[in-house]
Amino acid sequence: MVDINKRVFWHLTLKDILSILCSAAIPIALAIYTAIGAQQQKKEAEKTRQFDLERAEILRQQILYDEFINNIFKLDNYGYLKEKKNPWAFANAYYRAAHRQWDTIRKADVIQF
Repeated sequence: MVDINKRVFWHLTLKDILSILCSAAIPIALAIYTAIGAQQQKKEAEKTRQFDLERAEILRQQILYDEFINNIFKLDNYGYLKEKKNPWAFANAYYRAAHRQWDTIRKADVIQF
C-alpha cells in the first residue's frame, strides 16, 4: 500500500505546481526586464555617440573655417593682399593648408598610399 505521507516526485498538488511557477516567474520576468532595458540603453548610447560624432565633425570644420578667415583677415590687415605685393602667395598657402585639413578622406588615402 502507498504511504500518503511520503512524497513521490511526480505526484504534485496544484498548490505545489503554482508555488513552483510563481517562484520561477519572478526571476524570469526580472531577466526579461533587464534584457529589454539593456537593449534600449544600447540603442540610446549609439544614437548619442552618432550625434556626438556629427557635432564634433561640424565643430572641427567650423574651427578650421574660422581660422582660415582669421588668417586671410590678418593678411589683408598687414597689406599682403594689395596689388603691389605678391598677393596670393600667403593666401594660397593658407588655402592649401585649410583644404588639406578639411579633406580628411583624401588625407587618409594619401597616408595609406
